[in-house]
Amino acid sequence: MLSVDALAAWPRTETGKLLTRRQQLQLNSHLPAIDELLKVRALRKMIEAFGEGLIGAINPVTGRLHASFLIAGASTGRFAARGPNLQQMPKSRQKGFRRIFAASPGQLVMALDYSQIELRAVAELISDWFGTDSTLRQSFAAGWDAHTATAMAMTGKDRPEDITPEERQMAKPCNFGLLYRMGDRGFYNYLRAGFQPDITYAEACDRRGRFFECYPDMARWQDEYARQSRQQGYTQTVAGRRWRWRWQAQQAEDLDEDAPFYADKLIGFHGAYAVNHPVQGSCAEVMMIVLACLDRALRDEPAQLIATVHDEVVLLVPDDSAVVERIGTLAQQEMVAAFVDVFPQAPTLGLVDPMVGPTWGDLKPLKVWLEERRSV
Repeated sequence: MLSVDALAAWPRTETGKLLTRRQQLQLNSHLPAIDELLKVRALRKMIEAFGEGLIGAINPVTGRLHASFLIAGASTGRFAARGPNLQQMPKSRQKGFRRIFAASPGQLVMALDYSQIELRAVAELISDWFGTDSTLRQSFAAGWDAHTATAMAMTGKDRPEDITPEERQMAKPCNFGLLYRMGDRGFYNYLRAGFQPDITYAEACDRRGRFFECYPDMARWQDEYARQSRQQGYTQTVAGRRWRWRWQAQQAEDLDEDAPFYADKLIGFHGAYAVNHPVQGSCAEVMMIVLACLDRALRDEPAQLIATVHDEVVLLVPDDSAVVERIGTLAQQEMVAAFVDVFPQAPTLGLVDPMVGPTWGDLKPLKVWLEERRSV
């Protein structure tokens, strides 16, 4: 039951009923039954999209799904997909849905995913902006993943092995949420909705402040680059693909002069997107290079490139240890080379690790899979 104060503060529809949009429920997931309601809703959505929806999309001739991939379907330049939309296929939560995609007898699914590609990209953008190794680039060069590195910086611990799973988990929303200039209020709601429902506003602000104390070069880059992109009228990727602010400029007669960011809306400027576009957009360019290079590299190999999902490529390969090892090594090399093509000075330790298994949801690291095969 909602308290009197909570009931009074809860947003309502035009007819006076309590608003039940997902974000509103997420912000109050600590209340009785709301977390369960959110889980049921999420599961229902997944079943609708990837249950009967997938069955209806199976091609009657081939017995397969043939999604359409839209090049630069998103404004950042990322692919979009439809019929079905594989971009929405869950990876960590409810990952059992990926078991739907199974290899035929005698074949295996191989997936290669860039590890923390957006954090690696921003590490390079910051380094190039200031002409010196960013804090994040140094972490990746040392072989640390970004969440462990952030947890070390925020806890004051010197060794990655001393970081607890809880401390690493705490670092994730900082890395993901603050990468694109999320402010105090936005970060507070982000933490409440997806990570820590009972956190206070003061605690969220303190955590945000400590994050940027650990990454002062990121804070400076975000401010300086956003300011420059506003002045020049566009934001752009490493390859020079530009998003011009005038494309989303609003007319003065459509705005309230007292509305927040009134001057920015007149010219179409958006501070978060100013830093989002060069990061996600440059990562999209990496994937464009990957797909072109993999297509060439695999033409004489018994492998098929069957899907791409954001920063991941999915292949179909023969169930043969020697062939799987060769293709995995080749694909890994091509993906590393594509990343370095866009970010020449980037550390590549742990950048890409091939995974293989009978389905897209039952994958093991290639090295582990090979060791298990050899021990049989």
